[in-house]
Amino acid sequence: MKIKLSAEGMAREVLGKVVFLGCEQRKEYDQAKREYTDKVVSTTVHLGCEKLENSIDVQVESDEFPTITKFGEVSLLDLEYDPYASVNSFEMNGKMQNRGVVNERFRCKRVMAAMKGSKNPVGGEIK
Repeated sequence: MKIKLSAEGMAREVLGKVVFLGCEQRKEYDQAKREYTDKVVSTTVHLGCEKLENSIDVQVESDEFPTITKFGEVSLLDLEYDPYASVNSFEMNGKMQNRGVVNERFRCKRVMAAMKGSKNPVGGEIK
């Protein structure tokens, strides 16, 4: 189930103020040479959200490394929420226990530094 939060103001209403905490890029591994290449496989951005009172990880479709200062306010282009369920099995007191978990997954096309007073592509004016 994918929920698009790209409508005017929707993501800002759900997440509140979004700040940049960090970024990591995974690079392709060449097994023949046993080393990582310069080709970027995925980019994950760590963001703090005011209304969630927590941080989220957002997979970014763009391969470019965002040049945003830490704790700077950001805007997200075409944010999408895609939760999925999984089951964890474990043994407790000699019996098998199953526990369902909802995993949150966020994706977007691009992460940009927010400019004060400008219109946010996510929606709403940045104050």
